[in-house]
Amino acid sequence: MASSTVNSPYRKLALILSNGNYSESYNQLNNAEENAKALKSSLKQIGFQVTTVCDKGKHDMNTAIIDFCRTIRNGDIVLLYFFGHCYQVKGKNYIIPVGDNEIEEDRDVEDFAVDLDRTLGRLVEKNSSFVNIFVLDCNGTYSLQKNTASSSTNKRKGVPEMKQLDGLFIQCACSTNESTRNNLFTKHLLNNIQEANVNIPDLFCQISKDVLKESDKKQRPLSINGLNLDREVYLNEVKRQKWDDLDNEEIPPLMKKQEELRDCYDNYPNVDDVINRDTPDMKKADELTESLLSTQPSGKVTDKNTVFHALNNLMADNNQECVFFDSKQGMKLHDASANLTDLNVKERPFVLKLKSNEDFVDYRDPKDKIFDLKVIKTLDSAIEQNESHPVIDDIVEKLAKAHDTDKSNIVVKNVYLGSFNIVYTVNDITSNVVKKLTSAYRKLKEQFKQFVAAKIHPLLFRPSFDIAQFDAGGDKTFAAPSSHQVGPPGRTKEYISPVGYTRYGLKVLGKYETDEWLHPFGIPGNWYRAFHGTGRATAADFGKSGEPIDREFACVDAASNIHKTGFRKARIHFHGEGVYCSPKSTFVEEGYAGEVTMDTIEGKKKFKMMLQVAVSPDDVKIVGNDIWVVSHPESIRTYGILIKEV
Repeated sequence: MASSTVNSPYRKLALILSNGNYSESYNQLNNAEENAKALKSSLKQIGFQVTTVCDKGKHDMNTAIIDFCRTIRNGDIVLLYFFGHCYQVKGKNYIIPVGDNEIEEDRDVEDFAVDLDRTLGRLVEKNSSFVNIFVLDCNGTYSLQKNTASSSTNKRKGVPEMKQLDGLFIQCACSTNESTRNNLFTKHLLNNIQEANVNIPDLFCQISKDVLKESDKKQRPLSINGLNLDREVYLNEVKRQKWDDLDNEEIPPLMKKQEELRDCYDNYPNVDDVINRDTPDMKKADELTESLLSTQPSGKVTDKNTVFHALNNLMADNNQECVFFDSKQGMKLHDASANLTDLNVKERPFVLKLKSNEDFVDYRDPKDKIFDLKVIKTLDSAIEQNESHPVIDDIVEKLAKAHDTDKSNIVVKNVYLGSFNIVYTVNDITSNVVKKLTSAYRKLKEQFKQFVAAKIHPLLFRPSFDIAQFDAGGDKTFAAPSSHQVGPPGRTKEYISPVGYTRYGLKVLGKYETDEWLHPFGIPGNWYRAFHGTGRATAADFGKSGEPIDREFACVDAASNIHKTGFRKARIHFHGEGVYCSPKSTFVEEGYAGEVTMDTIEGKKKFKMMLQVAVSPDDVKIVGNDIWVVSHPESIRTYGILIKEV
């Protein structure tokens, strides 16, 4: 993202004098005109008014200097640049014009060269209170046509001795009595001159360091700072992006949130894996799926094959087909079981992973160790408050181009670190999702230079379930009621077992940073226990039979929602966005559990299904006795599938 140059409160004037076409071949310098053109272009881009004079004699040079000085007002930034030869006679410095065939010995220099000391004095006199800069570039050894005893010493000199002058910053391409013709200083001057918001002495210090490094310390630029300023002044002052400050106490919870978001979204499958249906693992999974579903279910809830058929039917109700695989047999697909709380969510997110936020940040302070966190805080705040932000707007525009849709269909839900990740939804995803994904994947790589990967919600297209992820250690049939207090000391909540249901445990231990949210049961680090429906919301469930559901009242987060009969309109509107669940299995069963009818060996049977979930005590709003609202999808975790015959 480009920075914008500030309208400077002071004028910026530059005079470029560049001579290379001297009369004698041994004094001629290369690239004088090219260097002048390049520097003029760079200075104009940062707001300088530039006058350029190339390969002129003494009269034309003096006229240009006098005319330039007449334009100067006190309070300007004034830059005088000279590329060519400089010569010293009797302690006075001169710059050599072209047409120098008259200069044969020292006394000729006084008559036919331009008085540099007088020129610099003119600058300071006209602009005594602000910034004057003189840059002496190249300055190879100048050889007189007659080698007199007095001139032989000067012949070997390069940069003459320069004295500090109040109000003037002097920068030479090399040190006193040294010379150079390699254009190395010019190169690094051009590389650095447009650096934004760098104090003038610091800018030329960096140029000198770059020259010193590339020349292996053989060329040593000289700086003489006679400026007397009470503030920093920049050649290129730009308006920087503003990022929110972070207090020390804000950092730990924000870092924790980054970990939770990574746990939630980094496990999504890559788009390129999803769109490739011809891999050996996918073919094996198709064969396994066919073998599992070709067998008629027994109808017993304790038979795992009944659960496989029930899951497949739930996917079919969502116009989806699922696939089963077995990681124990070496199949490497993404397991979607942890995302079953998202079963009927229309707003299933994508995750774009980038190497860094470099494309969206105009400046990074290398000393600021929490800079990236400040960026995240700022952008998250804009997202949560639904406010416009230039970075978010830029991201949305690029995403819209990649997905070939209008910008209004792109909704950025989160950004998080590791390195820079964008969670977003596309509102007009169609059934022809594979074709769109193939095109979108290619365009995302084109739009985002820092592209690493694009990930897709596990249930967005043909979700896959790892049968090896069912954890027999978590299986349980709840024949009799029991209750327990779960959660942090002083904030525990009652957990009542779901009587009549059989739970199929999912392998979640070891998946997150710590297992204390679930295991061992009863410790202070446990999350609350709750139940989540797997049905689908309809217009009738919101008291609007025959009408479309108002999404304002559907209250979904990026990854979850209660569906089928949902919550009544007034409740949903009142309780706000989030993942809806309940501490009571009976409450979910009465209206929110998914219903599946199947032909079994024992005849046609109907089953109810819901999910057993754990909820972070720090991210849940308790609404009465029946309703809990979890603010963020990473704060609710599925650890079991509950099924019951009705």
